[in-house]
Amino acid sequence: MKKISMHEIRQNSLRVFKYWSCALLFILLPGDFLYRIDSFLGAFTLTTIAVDTSLLVLILSLAAVFPALVVGPLSTVLGFFNKTLGKLVLTANSLAVWFFVDLVFFIYLNLWSATVVPAGQNTLRHAIVIGIFLLFNLVLAAKLKQIPSIVDGVFKAVPVFAAVSVLVLVVRFTAVSLFAGPAAPVTAPSTHKQNIILITFDALSASDMSLYGYSRDTTPNINTFARTAFVFDRMFSNSNHTSPSICSILTSNYPAQHKVYNNFMVLTEEARRDNLSAILKKNGYTTAAVVANPAAHPWHNRTYADFSYVAPVPYISNYVSGRCYNTLTPILLKLDSNINNWFYSMKGVVVYYAFKYFLNYIVIDPPLPAEWHDFFMVGNKDWNTQVMNPPEKTFEEASRFLDQKKDGPFFLWIHVFTPHAPYLPPEKFKYHFLAQKLFDTATSQYSIYGRCYDPKDQLRIDSLRARYDELILYTDNEFGRFIKKLEKDGYLENTAVFVSADHGEIFEKGEQSHGGDRLNQPLIHIPLVVRLPGQKNAVRIEQNVQQVDLAPTILAAAGIPATANMQGKSFLELLRGGQRQEQRVFSMNLEQNYQKAVVKLGTVSVVEGNYKYVCSLNTPKEELYNLARDPEENDNLVKKDPARAAKLKAVIFNELFQGMAPKGSH
Repeated sequence: MKKISMHEIRQNSLRVFKYWSCALLFILLPGDFLYRIDSFLGAFTLTTIAVDTSLLVLILSLAAVFPALVVGPLSTVLGFFNKTLGKLVLTANSLAVWFFVDLVFFIYLNLWSATVVPAGQNTLRHAIVIGIFLLFNLVLAAKLKQIPSIVDGVFKAVPVFAAVSVLVLVVRFTAVSLFAGPAAPVTAPSTHKQNIILITFDALSASDMSLYGYSRDTTPNINTFARTAFVFDRMFSNSNHTSPSICSILTSNYPAQHKVYNNFMVLTEEARRDNLSAILKKNGYTTAAVVANPAAHPWHNRTYADFSYVAPVPYISNYVSGRCYNTLTPILLKLDSNINNWFYSMKGVVVYYAFKYFLNYIVIDPPLPAEWHDFFMVGNKDWNTQVMNPPEKTFEEASRFLDQKKDGPFFLWIHVFTPHAPYLPPEKFKYHFLAQKLFDTATSQYSIYGRCYDPKDQLRIDSLRARYDELILYTDNEFGRFIKKLEKDGYLENTAVFVSADHGEIFEKGEQSHGGDRLNQPLIHIPLVVRLPGQKNAVRIEQNVQQVDLAPTILAAAGIPATANMQGKSFLELLRGGQRQEQRVFSMNLEQNYQKAVVKLGTVSVVEGNYKYVCSLNTPKEELYNLARDPEENDNLVKKDPARAAKLKAVIFNELFQGMAPKGSH
């Protein structure tokens, strides 16, 4: 009786492995590497680049094993019963590889062209991309019969790459194990007795807080805390999404200067040298970070060495990728590796643009948008009904730090993930503002989350906003519990507490979520509540302040001067009843730019007094609003007050982008 040939299984599996390993190592990896090379050279040492490239070579090689283990045996078994079926499976695999290569080539060609072709010339750029893409496929089609032999030739380099990668990692691991790094600098003895706690919430808009007049009672505990604190009515974030905003808080530099434009970039060595935590640590403070969003975490932005204590990300316990992230990241950092950021970013780029350019036309209504089609959900059986980073876990981790014995004063930064989406509070808070069972699961929310919407869908967006408000209420409840602990343990008598956010969230004007090219008030108007040690009275402050002002103010509260490179200005005098010269505040989204290249793309706003001006860097679009008279930003004054618009545009380009001509200028 004829048996299934093991030799044939090995041959078919090897064939599949060859195709996928070549596609991953010689198309995806070089394409992504060239896409990020300026960021790599600006932010990382050659050691980091070598280690990360070696790790990715091994990871992608391992990834190619999985289709080989499935397709090879499957084609052989089916071929045993029907040769046509066996060949069909191998042909389908070849077509899948071709589609993947096409997809990757198109994505990175499109991204590359956006940096080469002058901004605004989209027709020319699209023509170039389509032309090169078609030529690429014509060449592949012309060499169709030669592809197997080409793959065989290219595949000979795979074992060499893998061997070199292993050697690089062994050498690096040996160096780390045998040779200790430089001794930590001796911190100066501190004469400051005041502790400092900075609490930032993710995606908390002042527009949805009862503290700032919102109709729903979303923040009763923050309201209570504010009765013995300073409340800033006009606090602005310097960007509309996490990493750039957090880096502005830590460095007191605008995103245009610290050059972290999106969540996949990290601070350069120069930008992070004199960050807030580093300065406090040098001056005798014990510095700690408890951060629930990986995009804000010191491990991510590379400031971890400047904290005396860095807590792992407080994920829920059954969240497999969370445990992997917390376990592997410290090990990788010892190897001087940034692989977690690079791999996640590569995955994000490919999956996001795959849906944007292709799969959205095949899958009409996918159950989750591209960024959520993710193996990171593995192990979390409740991912569809609960948040992955509950606020109580973050505050519990912060409490563990506070319960430890510390010598001298401390600085504790707490970043709470909620009310970031998904908007899934526990049952106690769910349905508090909307009784109907609408948008009460992750899948139902992601059907409209983060998308532009038609005005006729505003009622659905308002329902989603109710879930967001319920998540704020839940987060506020956990904040209240933490403040009670601080009060019980006596910390409020010798600790300055700053409460703010990284950015806001929008549910209007056809936009939902955060990020993107809009800088409307719900996205950048954030809370700021400051309570000084022993404070008993409430004060409202209406002067404009911004995130870059936080670090100089915290340093001033500790009796430490700000460094010359900090762009923010301390508002400590306002807390002492004095005056401060009115400052312009800036917000921006520059996420489409390369880190080392000249900034060409994005949206920037400046607020001067009551006037807010917004302009696009790559289109003629501009807006001007009087926030005192028009807080909803419905009356664009650009044509009514062109002189003021021109003046504020000049301010943006002179103060942030020296030497860059505004769009439409001559």
